[in-house]
Amino acid sequence: CKLSDPVDVEFRYTESGQVKSLQRKKRFRKYVQQVNTKKVFFKEYGDPRTMNAATGEYSEKTPPELVASEVIHFKIGSGTYGIPRWIGNIVNMYGARKAEELNYLYFKQGRHVPAAITVENGMLSESSYEQLQEYMNGIEGSDNAHKFLLLEVEGIPKKDELSNDEEPANVKVDIKSLAEILQEDALFLEYDEKTRNKIRSSFRLPPIYTGESQDYNKATADTARKTTEEQVFQPERMIITGKLNTLFLPDLDLWHVRLILNGPDFRDPLEIAKVLTPFIQAGAVSPNDLRDLAGRILGKTLEEWPEEHYHRPIEAKPKASTSLLDTVLQKSAGSQEELVHLLKDVRDELEEIRK
Repeated sequence: CKLSDPVDVEFRYTESGQVKSLQRKKRFRKYVQQVNTKKVFFKEYGDPRTMNAATGEYSEKTPPELVASEVIHFKIGSGTYGIPRWIGNIVNMYGARKAEELNYLYFKQGRHVPAAITVENGMLSESSYEQLQEYMNGIEGSDNAHKFLLLEVEGIPKKDELSNDEEPANVKVDIKSLAEILQEDALFLEYDEKTRNKIRSSFRLPPIYTGESQDYNKATADTARKTTEEQVFQPERMIITGKLNTLFLPDLDLWHVRLILNGPDFRDPLEIAKVLTPFIQAGAVSPNDLRDLAGRILGKTLEEWPEEHYHRPIEAKPKASTSLLDTVLQKSAGSQEELVHLLKDVRDELEEIRK
């Protein structure tokens, strides 16, 4: 990724609503991708020269199938290659790797019987010494756990100074535990957790985005998603669209439009429907105002109705059917003819409401 010699390029801009252009010198970078021993060259976006993708040389005689593609380099910082986001946590990552190796070796090569064997007034027999040495060499691995050790000890006789007789020695064998000086299981577990938090914070992500959602509920999860969208993802999208608009739109001769990357919609259609219920009952919204909301709930794209009356709010009508029904119940003890007339009135009123 190195700079080439400066070349003349056309720079277009707008001034007082008019598109103008000028010639200027600009140096472009050359990029190469190496996979094993194969190299593929690329040129920077906007470079007017023809590059050979196989050799990286600028030549107008390059075959069409070998013409290098253009790339746009998104980087952090002003260096040639930029700076990774996690560069400040590289020591923590090395430490986390070593901690994992230490924990692994503890279970793979750790001594299952951490103890010291002491012999008083005696010594181990030759066979016991060899057996102990073999036991210590083969103690590695979980297959050798929970095994016992049998030792044979020969006592050193003591000579009585008065009778010159040898008395049998009181041999004593002690096995002292050394477990307290060894590391505990899952050592550096807290260190590993701290390292994960530091690396995640370098990307400004909450734990829910890395699968650590045991302490989240619906309210806290929605808050974390919205905060991350506002402070992380949306600014990143603006950086990307800003660079694409600067590079692409002038070349496409587009001056009155811009590229926008849409973000997620965190609105809950059911919650919005609950809020709109009083307005619907009061006749404050039109049917076409609710088409988009109904489409999100049903998972479909609903077009607006073209008729004019669908763009006006629905007039709220009194619930006359309820009062008529009460009248029917009150008059039910009357004559059959009056009951028939009342039911017809209810039918007419319901048809009027339906229309």
